[in-house]
Amino acid sequence: MSDLHSLEAFKRLALPHHLALHIGFVSMKQLAPIFAYFGSFEAALEATESQWRQTNILTDSQLKKLLGEDRQALVDEALNWGEAANQSWLPLGSPFYPELLTSIDDAPLMLSARGSAALLADPQIAIVGSRHASKQGVNTAKDFAQYLSSQGLTITSGLALGIDAAAHQGGLAGMGKTIAVVATGLDRIYPAANQTLGRQIAEE
Repeated sequence: MSDLHSLEAFKRLALPHHLALHIGFVSMKQLAPIFAYFGSFEAALEATESQWRQTNILTDSQLKKLLGEDRQALVDEALNWGEAANQSWLPLGSPFYPELLTSIDDAPLMLSARGSAALLADPQIAIVGSRHASKQGVNTAKDFAQYLSSQGLTITSGLALGIDAAAHQGGLAGMGKTIAVVATGLDRIYPAANQTLGRQIAEE
């Protein structure tokens, strides 16, 4: 079964199934062999541990997550999270999933967003740099970001200390459009010093 067929089948899945695979940390590279072995992702999610172990596709830690007794509770919790105001899940195939991200060989199958997901389709420029930048460096990054934002660009950075935070602040001071890409999940902001900034980004 080709990667294209498995990818298209994944895109057609209902959100609860997307979230179940997400809980198991299934990667894009694992989709094709899973689909080829089980014939559908729905069937894979109904398979027993014995059937999964015959595939040798997922690691022990992935199987523990995917087949855990609390999987349905975690899916329900995630669905509730996505129904809150300004919060959404963006599986690969969602109209808001960044198109350029799909060019990565092992792109994430699921993103979570807080704020306007539509902003992901806007013209963007990334500004990143040292966490221990000089005062002049921070001020320069903020000025650049504010000017570029005023010209219609969305400022994208990583919400880290130093240059990243300055870039977001500049974007907010311009047209107010900035995107923070974080790997920690949206239930906590890291570093803690940027919690207020993170909330401001999501609100504005």
